Amino acid sequence: INNSGAFDGGPFEQLSLETWQKVLAVNLTGPFLCARAAMPIMKAQGGGRIINIGSISAQMCRPNAAPYNTTKHGLVGLTKSIALEGRDYNVVCSILHPGNVLTERRAAGTKPQDAEPMMTVDELALTAVTMAALPLHVNVLEAIVLPTQQLYLGRG
Repeated sequence: INNSGAFDGGPFEQLSLETWQKVLAVNLTGPFLCARAAMPIMKAQGGGRIINIGSISAQMCRPNAAPYNTTKHGLVGLTKSIALEGRDYNVVCSILHPGNVLTERRAAGTKPQDAEPMMTVDELALTAVTMAALPLHVNVLEAIVLPTQQLYLGRG
């Protein structure tokens, strides 16, 4: 499971190149490097499963989060590329897009988004385990899991 997430942002015209590159390195280059290292191992053993953790921001962007939004969109493309190239080798790749998850950081947070509806880490993990437990001839290519009261549909 590739679960990396650096969040940094602000108004687009005020973003530094350093911020942009840091978020890309963690959120997109990191999963690329891990999956690239796993691919030959999985091919040699006759298959395997890679699950990338995306974000609902790959579907509905948050404002002032261009680096994060961009990397999570890019992770969708990386997931589909790996799934396509791994298909002939029984290497399955999928992406799980969580909404708000109650992490230690979010629980201690003071930003307005930290007061939004949350799901627990265990509730999210149940979806990841379900995806991972599927036989290799079955894939959930993309899944969105979020609290039912979270603003998602209609958010901008």
